[in-house]
Amino acid sequence: LMVVFGTGRYIGNTDFSDVSVQTFYGIWDWQQEWVNAGQSSVDKNLGSFTAARTLSSPGAQGATLAQQTMIYHGSPFGEQYRVLSSNPIDWYSPINSTGSHVGWYFDLPAAGERSVQDFVIYSNVVIAISSIPSASPCAAGGDSIIYAIDACTGGSPPGPFWDANGDGVIDSNDLINIGSAADPIMAPITGFGTPGMVYPPAIVSLNDDTALFYFGKSTGGIADGPGGGGPPAPPKGKKELTGITGWKEIETD
Repeated sequence: LMVVFGTGRYIGNTDFSDVSVQTFYGIWDWQQEWVNAGQSSVDKNLGSFTAARTLSSPGAQGATLAQQTMIYHGSPFGEQYRVLSSNPIDWYSPINSTGSHVGWYFDLPAAGERSVQDFVIYSNVVIAISSIPSASPCAAGGDSIIYAIDACTGGSPPGPFWDANGDGVIDSNDLINIGSAADPIMAPITGFGTPGMVYPPAIVSLNDDTALFYFGKSTGGIADGPGGGGPPAPPKGKKELTGITGWKEIETD
């Protein structure tokens, strides 16, 4: 079980000017693994933290989170795109007491960027929205970044998720060059920017392997998808993996 959440607040007047760093987290709840290892229920709690970040349970075994970062920010198709790292996770094993990570985190890089909307778990991806409110309480709105993050690693998905170039197809043409012309490094986009405060999407699966993501906006209407140059349209992404896999066993003498 992975518990995925973000930090941030957008309630009071002082929140508009708050530029403290906020974070996306993915924490592995390894309860069943711990039980399988024969550990007692008391020992599986790592404890809580005080304001000084001191572990309150001195007998608990420490564990860490793998960090993901923004490794690219640019606009190759006329849109503001972000690409996150794909740093490997050395998963902690309660049974063997090996490894060190029990999840991941990603510090939101822009000043004032925060998480105030619910996440959507979609297949193996987390659809997450970060918001950058206007600094003045008298100026409504702001900007948003819409992410598709690998739920298990917190990094960029292993392949294209968004229709980045707006051609209606999700394929290798949606990769962007985060290297140079002389030394290209092709990578899928993780997130894209959109004006206005955006809300979690309604998702409509299409007949192919894609889906449309309708993100409502505080100003009315829906968020435009990546791949500028055409008429406004909702973001198109990969369709959720669903269905049941089964098999029959035939035994012969």
